[in-house]
Amino acid sequence: MHDGKAEMTTQRLEDRWDAIVLGAGAGGLFTAARLAAVGRRVLVLEAGERAGGRAGVSELDGFLVNDGAVLVELAGILEQSFAELGHPLRLYLPKRALTLRAGKRDVSLSTGLAAVAVRGGLWLARTGLRLFPGLKPAEQLTTSEWLARLTRSARVHGLVRNMCGALFAAGPELVSARFFLDYFTKPGALKSFGFAPGGTGAIWAPLVEVIEEAGGRVLLGATATSVQRDHAGGGFRITSDHAGGGRVDRAPQFVNDAGPAALLSLAGSLLPLEYVQRLRTADSPSALITVHFASREPLAQFPALALFAGSRRLAYAGNFSAPDLARAPEGWHLYSGASVPQPAVGDFDEEAETALLLEDLREQFPGFDRARILRIDVTRGTWPGARSLPGRTVEPESPVPGLWNVGDGASLWATAGISACAQNAQVVADRILAAPHGATSKKASA
Repeated sequence: MHDGKAEMTTQRLEDRWDAIVLGAGAGGLFTAARLAAVGRRVLVLEAGERAGGRAGVSELDGFLVNDGAVLVELAGILEQSFAELGHPLRLYLPKRALTLRAGKRDVSLSTGLAAVAVRGGLWLARTGLRLFPGLKPAEQLTTSEWLARLTRSARVHGLVRNMCGALFAAGPELVSARFFLDYFTKPGALKSFGFAPGGTGAIWAPLVEVIEEAGGRVLLGATATSVQRDHAGGGFRITSDHAGGGRVDRAPQFVNDAGPAALLSLAGSLLPLEYVQRLRTADSPSALITVHFASREPLAQFPALALFAGSRRLAYAGNFSAPDLARAPEGWHLYSGASVPQPAVGDFDEEAETALLLEDLREQFPGFDRARILRIDVTRGTWPGARSLPGRTVEPESPVPGLWNVGDGASLWATAGISACAQNAQVVADRILAAPHGATSKKASA
């Protein structure tokens, strides 16, 4: 992996690749690694200073805090992808990964009778919807509208709101009821979760290794400035700023992992008008507020992740104090709590919404006022909780030959989180590999 501080030059460097990926988030890295695993030479341009995007990790005075994604979903495409790339996931698997806090009571959703009841209920719902598809809610109904027809229970509404926040970074008023049902009734939903020792960002190093072993590069601190047609060699010509100088890179395939807004900004002149309108509709970034805090005394009994049914804003909280996670200095307990502001998309009162989250944390974590707040993250705008709302994302394949979308701005139906990025990366990589292989230079000039 190459960062922007490794080399300083004002020379414009040029090179040709089999594919260029914009963004070293989960979708971009999975796509690049899948291509590299079969010998393709891939360049990944990442404007930030670390790989992983919003599934990364930061070090704060000896604490390792997540920059976004908290847990890793197992027994599906994510685990399969790492195994296929020759780097099986090695995660910390708590006995009770998921807890529901209803009032003052903690109920395990991973073990015991409650877990059996949840899995049984999901199986019944899945079977019923398959046998009687007419039971599905109308396409235009939001989750909150659909739920209002079923129950007036404030606790149920609160739980569903926080489930939407935890899994989709959105409120139920913005999530299609059909999407919500299809997500939770698919096989494997809420089945198995793990946590990465050292933080979620630690899982990406093996993918970078796969990319660079095949002659590719992951350039950190590289800001793309334009995406144009390469009229001389076919494919795409991408200009970027890196290490104090400029770059020109060419490839027959261009993969966008930076979301709809970035694609419009960089490649708008290449796109058909109808597709421009489609991208504008998909560009619906949602926001998330996260408080990272630590304490010398234990503040929570749940061992991993908790959902909340009766909070004002607190959607979920994580407990990262287990020694196996290697996230906190000895003698410290590490936590985070997150909320989706209202409204989740568009402008909101940041100060008021943060205050509501802090109130919830004081109620749910006795002793919170004695804790040390490490950082408060407000992810919004160009660095959102999610690039697009569930069900409003763009398709992986664009109308421009050789131009693709991955990441949470291109999630497939009824998928979310890192698993969604792994899934659309698999789709894009398979389609690229099925196409004729564009000729590329095997010699790196940069």
